Amino acid sequence: MKDVLFIAYFFSELDGVGALRSRSMVRFLKEKGVRVEVIARDSFGGIGKKNFYVWTILCIFKLLFSKQKNVYISCGPFNHLLPLSLACFMRKKKLIVDFRDPWSINIKTGYGKSGAKISKFKLFVSSRIEQLVYKICKHFIVCTKGMKSYYQKLFGNDIKIRLIMNGYDFDIGEMDKYKDSDIKNNGVLKFVCLGKFAEYDEQKAHQAISKIKDIKNEGYSVHIYFVGTNKEPTLSILKQYKLDDCSTFYPRMPYKEALKIAINCNIGMLIVRNEEIEYGTKVFDYIGLGLPVLDIFDHSNNFYKEFKNILNLSQSFSEIPKDIRSLYSRDRNFTAILHLLH
Repeated sequence: MKDVLFIAYFFSELDGVGALRSRSMVRFLKEKGVRVEVIARDSFGGIGKKNFYVWTILCIFKLLFSKQKNVYISCGPFNHLLPLSLACFMRKKKLIVDFRDPWSINIKTGYGKSGAKISKFKLFVSSRIEQLVYKICKHFIVCTKGMKSYYQKLFGNDIKIRLIMNGYDFDIGEMDKYKDSDIKNNGVLKFVCLGKFAEYDEQKAHQAISKIKDIKNEGYSVHIYFVGTNKEPTLSILKQYKLDDCSTFYPRMPYKEALKIAINCNIGMLIVRNEEIEYGTKVFDYIGLGLPVLDIFDHSNNFYKEFKNILNLSQSFSEIPKDIRSLYSRDRNFTAILHLLH
C-alpha cells in the first residue's frame, strides 16, 4: 500500500472552490487504498491562517522527518513550492506537483485582465522556480491542454508533464433526486451562475447578460440565479439591460446546497478569464448536473474546442445526456494518478 504526504494549503470546504480538487483527490486516493496524510492551513493548530511563512517552515520540518516516500504538493498558492521541493530533493522523496492553477502564465497575462501592468520581476522569478521544480519533481501535473502547451515550451519538453483534468465531484444519480420537473420546466428559462461572475471580467459579463437579453426579446421568460456571486458589479450590469427584476442573488453556501439550486435551472453561466489556458471548475459542475453552458466564448480558443459539444447544446436549451455527463467525473479523470504513484 502506498503512503502519501499530501500538502494543500487550501483544503477545507470553507476554502471554497480552490480546495475542491485537493479534497476530491484525497478522497479518491483513500477509496483506492492509498494511505494519505494531509497538511493544510488548518494543520499545526491553524497557524496557516495567521502566518503563511511560519506554516511553510512547519511543513518543511514535517516533510524532512516524515516516513512517506511520496509527497504531493497541490498549488496554488505557490510561495511555499520551492522550499518544499528542495526539502524533497534533500530527502530523495518522490515529488508530485499539481498545478490546479497556472502561476507564471497568470502573471504573464495579468490574470486575464486587459491592460493590467505585468511585473517582469515576478514573471522571471516564478518561471525560474517552475523550471527548477520541474527538474526536481517526478511528475508535474496540469489540468488543461493550454497549461500543458505553455509549460512544455517553458521546460523545453513534456516528459514529466501529466494532464489530469478536473471534473464534477458528486454522484449523478443522487443529485438527480433533487430535480423537480415542475420547477425546471415551468415555462421560465432559468440561468444560473455558481460563484464569481462579473468579478472576473466585466466585459465578458456584459456579453453574457446581453445574450440573455436577446433571448428574452425573442419571447422567452427568463430568470437568472447567482449563487455566491458578489452583487456588484453584476447587479449594475443587470440594471443596464433591465434584467435586475428577473434576477436572484443567493449568499455563499455549502457546495451541495448550491448544486441543489442549480439542478433545477436550465443553463449554466461562467466566465473564464483566459480561455486559451483555463477551464475553471464550474463548467464540470454544470456538465454533471446536465446543464448546457451559455456560449459567450471565442471559438478559436482551447476552452471552446474542449467543450464545443456542451456549448452547442445551449442553443436549443437541451439537457446534456447522461452518457456524456459521466465522461467528466473527477473519479474518471483522477484514475491516472494511481499509475503515477507506482
